[in-house]
Amino acid sequence: MIRVESDEVNYNLHILLRFETETAMLEGRLRVEEAPEFRNAKIQEYFGISRPRPLKAYCRISTGPWAL
Repeated sequence: MIRVESDEVNYNLHILLRFETETAMLEGRLRVEEAPEFRNAKIQEYFGISRPRPLKAYCRISTGPWAL
């Protein structure tokens, strides 16, 4: 699921997901190594989907023409 291709509801959930992940890391509640597992759990919770292959990397440029 690519954020920039999301509908009006899912786009906002992507923003919330990123905010929660980054806030937890900045506050020291989440280590960088734990971010993929945290994001996968949140994707399941928010979108009701399991990724066919777990997200392994968190730090990606994900806006504009660089979306992966």
